[in-house]
Amino acid sequence: MKTILLVEDDDDIREIVGMVLEGAGYLVRMASNGQEGLLRLRELPKPDLVLVDLMMPIKTGYEYCCDHRADPECSQVPLIIMSADHAPTFENRSLKIDAFLKKPIDLQTLLDTVEALTNNLI
Repeated sequence: MKTILLVEDDDDIREIVGMVLEGAGYLVRMASNGQEGLLRLRELPKPDLVLVDLMMPIKTGYEYCCDHRADPECSQVPLIIMSADHAPTFENRSLKIDAFLKKPIDLQTLLDTVEALTNNLI
């Protein structure tokens, strides 16, 4: 079973996305901010993929992504950014994200993207 780490500060979005992913057969671990997400990322076993919101308290999604990619033990874990804001352009290259999902998230696109990244199809 593939494990997804979902880092999202909005309780409703976190719950809905988590339920959709669990319904598709993924094990979902959750965090409500970037700092908590980094702690969960470093737990064993490592997740197969991370979904992270950009605008969060305590540690933003941008800060999370920088720390995620800088950690040699975790840097290869695929990373999807979710945001209601426009898709980051320069940040995509510097943060080395694997995909961007615009909120409100299309659930089929979410599932297709997660499946592709967890099966190394992208």
